[in-house]
Amino acid sequence: MENQLSGFLSKADPTTLIVYGQVTEPARVLAELEQSTDDLAPLTNHYALLTPVMDELRLSSFGWIDITFEQRMTLTNSRDLFQLCRRKILGNVSHFAKPTRDFIGAYLDFVWAQTETCKDKLEKAGSNCEVYGAEDWAFSAWLPLPQARILLPPEFECNPSQFAEIDIAFWYDGRVKAIVIEDASTPIKSKQRRLDYLRENHPFLDLISLPREWIGESSFPAYAFPATFSRYWEGLALPTGPAPPII
Repeated sequence: MENQLSGFLSKADPTTLIVYGQVTEPARVLAELEQSTDDLAPLTNHYALLTPVMDELRLSSFGWIDITFEQRMTLTNSRDLFQLCRRKILGNVSHFAKPTRDFIGAYLDFVWAQTETCKDKLEKAGSNCEVYGAEDWAFSAWLPLPQARILLPPEFECNPSQFAEIDIAFWYDGRVKAIVIEDASTPIKSKQRRLDYLRENHPFLDLISLPREWIGESSFPAYAFPATFSRYWEGLALPTGPAPPII
């Protein structure tokens, strides 16, 4: 398993391991990956292994959603499939993490609303193929990785391995967009120290800190992100839906 977990400070092969979702022991996931003799998948339903040359993580990316081919075939329209994606993502977020749940709910509402707001543009983008409509482009949106724990390199502390905690992470444009929703309470010093190290040392990470009051169930703070974040379909020839596992 040489170089698969070389860490984000590696000059030859920088990698970023993100353990996400309702994983109570990220160190156990790390141990399993370190013991694996196979090539590691870049994305599963509980971790992502990012490299600078890796494609963006979108709702259409392979590996994050665990549905069978038969289940996929029962969904006959884009809206139903998008709602399934929504349930799968929110099902990976603790009910006690209300700010994170509110952010993701508002984000997914925004993604779907963009297919209506930009309907003419999206239909024109897919005009070479009559199979696709504007709503199909929703699956080109960036995949949110909730309750993300980013592995810190041994230069920070190696025994035991340490993870910086992020509310939501995205991967696009060759960078980790790490979202931290500000809390009114004073952060735990050890948690803040790990987060500070991540922000100061990760070579391709942007930390985006959002006030809690910006996050609501019906509004998404798109203005806090680059314009390309909202135009998630740009650069793609055609939309694709979430890929089921190989059967």
